Amino acid sequence: MPRLYLAYGSNLHPTRLIERVPSARLVGTTRLDGYRVVFIKRSHDGSSKANLLFTDEAHHAAYAAVYEMAVKEKLVLDAIEGVGYDERELQVSVNGEVVDVFTYVAATTHSAPGLAPYDWYHALVTSGASHHGFPTDYVEELSAVPAQADPDTKRRKENAALLERVAQYHD
Repeated sequence: MPRLYLAYGSNLHPTRLIERVPSARLVGTTRLDGYRVVFIKRSHDGSSKANLLFTDEAHHAAYAAVYEMAVKEKLVLDAIEGVGYDERELQVSVNGEVVDVFTYVAATTHSAPGLAPYDWYHALVTSGASHHGFPTDYVEELSAVPAQADPDTKRRKENAALLERVAQYHD
């Protein structure tokens, strides 16, 4: 039985997720009222990563993609997400149907407000949001988050190549 994964950060774009989890197939997109996507998860690489934050405030909304994946590949994704994220189960509406999904949210031990994401990571998130046609104001809000240059030359080059593949992706 496949698992349904809720992607809201760098895994939002199909290129990124399929390279990590080849069985991943887009089911649809969803809006999560009372949530925000914020860049506050402290990463081991010296930057922040995205986090799905529950605010319970009516004026907040986050957008995400729901992907189906093979159960065995979920273990791969678990390892990639690694330390600092906790798995959460949610119910969301996709294509008019309520479904159970899993996602990853930052552990309270890994919260680092004020730490900026690397520019390539930030570009992956905003590219995914644009790819899925999320509302312009939402994409602009994500785009407005300050980012920092990655000091690791090798990682920066690898992710520049990934962003090239993202730009060339066509459904």
